[in-house]
Amino acid sequence: MDEEFNLYFVTNGGDALTKLDRANINYNIMNFTKDKLLHIDLFKNLKWLKAFCREKKINIIHSHHRYPELLANLIKKFIPCKTVITAHNFVYGMKNISYKSDCIVAVSHSVKNHLVNYFGLPQKKINVLYNCLNSNISAVTDMEELKKKLSLPNSQRIFLYIGRLSEEKGIDILIDSIDTLYQKNPNWLLIIVGSSFLELDIQKFNLNKPYIRVFHSVEGIECFYKIANLVILPSKTEGLGYTMLEAGLNKIPFIGSRAGGIAEFIEDGINGFLFEPGNSTDLADKINYLLNNPDIAKRSAERLNEKVLRLCNCENYFIKLSEIYDSLLTTNVI
Repeated sequence: MDEEFNLYFVTNGGDALTKLDRANINYNIMNFTKDKLLHIDLFKNLKWLKAFCREKKINIIHSHHRYPELLANLIKKFIPCKTVITAHNFVYGMKNISYKSDCIVAVSHSVKNHLVNYFGLPQKKINVLYNCLNSNISAVTDMEELKKKLSLPNSQRIFLYIGRLSEEKGIDILIDSIDTLYQKNPNWLLIIVGSSFLELDIQKFNLNKPYIRVFHSVEGIECFYKIANLVILPSKTEGLGYTMLEAGLNKIPFIGSRAGGIAEFIEDGINGFLFEPGNSTDLADKINYLLNNPDIAKRSAERLNEKVLRLCNCENYFIKLSEIYDSLLTTNVI
């Protein structure tokens, strides 16, 4: 990269704001719901973002959801700029106005294949970059003290799920398998961590059980990895899965569904374990196997750690992303 980039953050809010504040990074808020592509505020958002890009002399707009991508591609009709979007998962609909950016970044080959097959995008337009993680994890903290702080029993092993409460994320399958396991071996606890959990969702998935603890806040999420003995990601569909990567970074045994980017990244029985999506019996069997084979579980976690450090290195990620930006600024084709 010949020169530095001036970066400006525009966001609709979310959990990352605390981290941005802590890092002293400035950002601007633009209100929109990321799960919707067409908004009543479209023209207002378009007017604001167009003025912002003109004022800051923006050359590249990099979006992470289809709505801001739509705004970006409308703006470049008035302002000479390039557009990039990162595709994080498998989405459907709105083919005529989705993924029209100059360059697409897919978080896995599975997501790339979906973009090619469903949206009809040319392969040469898509760059695969696995999400990166900061490898400088904090030093080992006293687990007994952490469990005490979280009001958790010290004697029980911890299963960890981090994510939304939804059937798409396989939370119903996880609970079914946990119910089966508890009848045979009660010496463990399932911790579910996420943000904006509604009491209605907790009741819907029947989470009010003595062997399940729900934490609503994701602030200080690192502490949950410190006490976890097993990380589970039961998604029925998944672009890649930060939880999987963070499990590897923290050397925690991992079980995930044989779906999307999980099945692409995990070599079953080597650096993690896979179960058939939607099959709670298969998931329960895999959990029970790792409980009874701690040495195998430990070796798989070490191998996952090696793979995450090798393929999800932030320095390499930003070098490749900078190359994409440079190519956009100097040519018309990636």
